[in-house]
Amino acid sequence: MENMIYWFIFLIFTILISTFLHEVGHGLSASIKGHPVSTGFNRVGDYNKRPGDDDFREEHKKYNNPWDFGPLLTLILAIVFTYLLFQVSNKFLIFLLGGLAFTNSFLRLIPMIRSYYYLAVTGSFALEDEISMGYLWYQMSGILIFKYIPSIISLVISLICLKYVLTILPIKILELFSDKWSFAVISFGAFIVSMPIIKVLDKYIRINWGIYTS
Repeated sequence: MENMIYWFIFLIFTILISTFLHEVGHGLSASIKGHPVSTGFNRVGDYNKRPGDDDFREEHKKYNNPWDFGPLLTLILAIVFTYLLFQVSNKFLIFLLGGLAFTNSFLRLIPMIRSYYYLAVTGSFALEDEISMGYLWYQMSGILIFKYIPSIISLVISLICLKYVLTILPIKILELFSDKWSFAVISFGAFIVSMPIIKVLDKYIRINWGIYTS
């Protein structure tokens, strides 16, 4: 039970860190593209604006970015932390790196599953970062398959990383998987608990990204 509590706490922490870094990726790519924005823990908004402002996303809605670093950064972190998880034996690092690898795998896996579910049910995608990028790639190239490439890459990388994480964690900390249902419930619970925290942090902790100049 002690390890389950540790996992719950570490997972909440890694969810908060990972969502923040995902938004940093959005902000960095927008800044390089020449679009000043603000980022926090959940939504990209206009420069010097925060959730709750009437014109929070007024300017941001007007531009599209075919090279969004948000999903890319999350996938890179999933790969890096999954690799590092295999290298460590310290219990603290196993929980930390395991949580980061697990979280960054899920952060892109869930939106992609949702998008393809909507495609199967309604005939059109639910818009997510990779879906928007795919549409832009298709418009730029005229090649239909480009519409699906970003989302397929996210799905494949996320699934591979998650498979390895769920393979190595039971070996390094056996108790976590002594009851798989408990592990699943606690992990799901950590994501649920994190959501209102993310909403509050997103409003009060913002980074303003000016236009990047080399």
